[in-house]
Amino acid sequence: ASGTLPGRFRDTSETLPRHFLAAGTLFVADRANHRIRKITAKGHVSTLAGSGSLSVSDGKGQAASFSWPHSIVAEPSPKGAVYVADTFVFQIRKISRDGVTRTISIGAPPAAPSPPAAPPAVFD
Repeated sequence: ASGTLPGRFRDTSETLPRHFLAAGTLFVADRANHRIRKITAKGHVSTLAGSGSLSVSDGKGQAASFSWPHSIVAEPSPKGAVYVADTFVFQIRKISRDGVTRTISIGAPPAAPSPPAAPPAVFD
């Protein structure tokens, strides 16, 4: 089997992954598939959060959605929350141990650079 369904890691099609290891569990920000994946020490892969569609919504498990999740970090147990930088929407998302995703920080896109100043006029 292959694809984005749960299964063994070597059989999945993770694209553009970013990952973080916490207490024997690997959390992967599967960017192009807009999901957060969980991989156990035995290689079992499951979707922790994300519907797979390119959108942004909070919710539990696959009811949540992401827009190109990028960086990821996990708290040590017992809290065990996973934090995700949802880059294209400038948000930090928190996924609780029970799989509930909520937005905890919203940033602003970078400002456009200012045009260069005109050179001073020189008269001879």
